[in-house]
Amino acid sequence: MDGELVHLDCQTLHPSSEVAKPFPSDIQHSVVAGGKFIGTWTEYELQIARMAALSLSEPFQEGVSRSELRLALRRTGSEIGSEIDERNAGDVAGAEWSHVLEAEPLCLASNGERVAFCMYGRGIYCTSPDSEEFWRQPLVEWLDLNHLSDGSHIVCMTCGPDPADPTIERIWLWSAGGGWAYYSWENGDLMAQGTLGVEIVLESAWSNGLGEWLLSSPPQMVARWKPGGEAEIATVQGPVNLARWEDNGWSIAGWREDLRWDIQGLKSEPRREIGVAFYYHPKHGTLVLDNIGRWSKFGGGKSG
Repeated sequence: MDGELVHLDCQTLHPSSEVAKPFPSDIQHSVVAGGKFIGTWTEYELQIARMAALSLSEPFQEGVSRSELRLALRRTGSEIGSEIDERNAGDVAGAEWSHVLEAEPLCLASNGERVAFCMYGRGIYCTSPDSEEFWRQPLVEWLDLNHLSDGSHIVCMTCGPDPADPTIERIWLWSAGGGWAYYSWENGDLMAQGTLGVEIVLESAWSNGLGEWLLSSPPQMVARWKPGGEAEIATVQGPVNLARWEDNGWSIAGWREDLRWDIQGLKSEPRREIGVAFYYHPKHGTLVLDNIGRWSKFGGGKSG
């Protein structure tokens, strides 16, 4: 949550490297592509943003402090997009490549071979993991959502199947008002767009890879939706942090609860802390990382 990175042993889940903070801000979005960790960093107080790639086979490096970065900005200009000399601490430490972003990064997604991201007021971009640009497109707008405050504001980007051909993967964009749109990974063409047709303040979306989506609408709403159908809405205790499709249903990390939504309905198991990440362990099954840094079995309730 503070922008620190560490390698974990995939069996014991114990740290296998030193903790490092490559840039003095938290990490808003991240993906893994081409053997690289690709992330975005935004320092709102200093009004600067970065996008960079870090090798996963090398130790993470400690970057400059916020005070050092602030001093560098005073010498070179503090506007978003300012060109900061590498010697003045403008880059993400240890990055294979690091770019100054001219606007706030809103979301990030990858199909493993390409990376797509969206910047506020700018557009949608697609690059290689080595930062070679393939295409860029203007931001989509949903006229049906103009009556809602920030109805067309992009909140989420992810991979999902084309409704007409599930074997083809698309870039899906979601807006705060429940707007959806999907694009071609190959050339950026807008294939289709629409809205959920329900009053919803959307925050996150997850695909099961088969045509169904799980949607999170804080503070207490989740929904299941398939293109062409109506959203099935349910109430939960609080915001949903993540979801994954397994065993013909959704496993969901909610607000101090583990949720299971399948053909038998929505069931809840209490959890002491807040789940923030899933990991499938070959021996222990689906594990949940909570907000105090502990792993436990999904649906097990206690953290340990």
